[in-house]
Amino acid sequence: MPSANVLSPQEYAALEARLAGFQAGVARSQEVNTTLRQASFVTSSLAQFVADRSGEDVLDDGDTAAFVARLTRAVIASIASASESNAGVLPIATRAMAQAWEDDSSALTPAKLADAFMGNNQLKADNGYQKFPGGVIIQWGRASVAVAGIGTVTYPVAFPSTAFSVIVSAFNSDTTGEGANVISHSRTSFQFVHLSNNSQSAGSIRWFAIGA
Repeated sequence: MPSANVLSPQEYAALEARLAGFQAGVARSQEVNTTLRQASFVTSSLAQFVADRSGEDVLDDGDTAAFVARLTRAVIASIASASESNAGVLPIATRAMAQAWEDDSSALTPAKLADAFMGNNQLKADNGYQKFPGGVIIQWGRASVAVAGIGTVTYPVAFPSTAFSVIVSAFNSDTTGEGANVISHSRTSFQFVHLSNNSQSAGSIRWFAIGA
């Protein structure tokens, strides 16, 4: 207020008592008023901030812990959430959120990024699969036919749309002249034939498929 009995900002900045404290004797009312108003101004501003941001009353009841708790809530409420157009903060995604590949409002730490490829998104086994963000899935495994003829393999998990490619190879370290071919494939399975010296035969294969 222009008519307030206080020092000007320049006078207050130069006031020796501001740093050294008031000594014994008579203090000028302007000096004391300025000091009290400064403290009152900052205190009331902080209290108003807490009340506005936390939605709670700020009481002069001497309960420091309660005020600190309200202040903490007020500060948290003032922090903006990050988006593609606004800077801010984001919560850390849970493992379930990371593996669902759907949340767009949480952050992935390196550990959560690793989690994102686990769970139902992978099966680490002889016959297994790995799903990737975007829909691509790779699968692998082994199969065999006990007698000459056509074998059928059902994928560990069906491709939602299609199998792009399926590759098979004969697997027998003791026999030469063996091979294998894919006869047909779908999004759920494929058929193969095992060959020995260009004739259908019993045997084992390893296979690899990619799709989406």
